[in-house]
Amino acid sequence: MEKNKDKENANIENKQDNDTENQQNENNSEEDAENTTENKYSFQLKQMKNILDEYKDKFLRVAAEYENYRKRSEKEKLLIYSGATSNAIVAILPVIDSLELALKSIKSDDEEYQKGLNLVNSQLLDSLNKLNVKSFGKTGDKFDPDVHNAVSHIKDASEKESFISDVFQKGYMIGDKVIRHAMVQVTN
Repeated sequence: MEKNKDKENANIENKQDNDTENQQNENNSEEDAENTTENKYSFQLKQMKNILDEYKDKFLRVAAEYENYRKRSEKEKLLIYSGATSNAIVAILPVIDSLELALKSIKSDDEEYQKGLNLVNSQLLDSLNKLNVKSFGKTGDKFDPDVHNAVSHIKDASEKESFISDVFQKGYMIGDKVIRHAMVQVTN
């Protein structure tokens, strides 16, 4: 009987050892499964971060391209407007020149006629100012070959060197762009 009890005790101990081993194996299997799941989620997370970075990069590139396009379009629009304004003003300049000559040649006894021409001239100059058109080239100004066209030179000891002594035709510019050079006479 003692042998049977010993056998039973040994069987119980073996069973307990087997149960402990099985429990450890199950725990190891669960840990392995958890590690595998963590690795799987970690890998998926890395993939998602990479995809997110790609889309972020694409978004930033498209945003930068759009901003460049918008600036370029704005600049082109201003150039087109400036060019169209320049062309229109160049077509009107002979009328302005004729009106100024008419004002210079009016006899002083015809006051109503002179008032009418002065009114038309002032309206025309106001319209030019609204379009940012400025005239230049006055007697006494320093000669600048970038904006003045010297059509004659005179030598006069009493006059300053490289100054405008007479203006034959005013020059006009829009902003910094010259649309007609002033035709002038220069001293020395």
